[in-house]
Amino acid sequence: MSMAVETFGFFMAALGLLLLGVTLPNSYWRVSTVHGSVITTNTIFENLWHSCATDSMGVFNCREFPSMLGGRSPWGALCPTMSMAVETFGFFMAALGLLLLGVTLPNSYWRVSTVHGSVITTNTIFENLWHSCATDSMGVFNCREFPSMLALSGYLQACRALMITAILLGFLGLFLGIVGLRCTTIGDMVLSRKAKLAATAGALHMLAGVCGMVAISWYAANITQEFFNPLYAGTKYELGPALYLGWSASLLSILGGICLCSSSCCATDENPTTSTRLPYKAPVSVMPLTASDEGDSSFGKYGKNAYV
Repeated sequence: MSMAVETFGFFMAALGLLLLGVTLPNSYWRVSTVHGSVITTNTIFENLWHSCATDSMGVFNCREFPSMLGGRSPWGALCPTMSMAVETFGFFMAALGLLLLGVTLPNSYWRVSTVHGSVITTNTIFENLWHSCATDSMGVFNCREFPSMLALSGYLQACRALMITAILLGFLGLFLGIVGLRCTTIGDMVLSRKAKLAATAGALHMLAGVCGMVAISWYAANITQEFFNPLYAGTKYELGPALYLGWSASLLSILGGICLCSSSCCATDENPTTSTRLPYKAPVSVMPLTASDEGDSSFGKYGKNAYV
């Protein structure tokens, strides 16, 4: 039974591959419609590589899309709609990353004391960039602020600066992203200018994510260095849950910024619904009869111009 299923699956996959190979070069990915317009003798059809037009005599001509990098790409039909969706998705992803960065910064559990290799105690010490706290078995805890910023370790001061910079860059990117989104009407600007603002917002979100990633990774590296150092006599700590939250927030900010930057490649000043096609030929129109043509019985009630 299993051999029959295996053979059937192989031939099904082979048939799917064959149909995919036939689909790719097929010219009829989209065909012009006459819905709601004057009936014409021209039909336009396109695929991912070229655009063609045919007339009532069956004669057609095709032309390749001029360039993949310049003008409209072969994906031009899907680009405006997809890029707007990617842009909006990237904006909300970056906003979520900024929110999580804001939650990570004041979180107290950046590092937590460990009991590995030591006598089990009833006290637990946990710290962040601003204070150190201790809690006992009764759940009572006391916290104290770090006494002096200048007396702190260099990496701790740098992590503070990087996290604050990440949040400031994220807020600036969030503001520019709201103005630069194509689904908003704030600013009443052309699409190309909105795309530049969206790309700038994406770059700021990526910088914010990189700053957060560097700060949290630097802090985590210091924790692991002290933990595995056999000569270190102080309290050893483990990675706290705030670090994992910060890593996730930084990654979301970077991915959201990438989406915002990549979506700006398809923005143009023209209407997104338009696309590059062959020059349109005017439809053949029916001319009304004049007084001199009414007596011509050979053409009935239609003029000579009614025939192509």
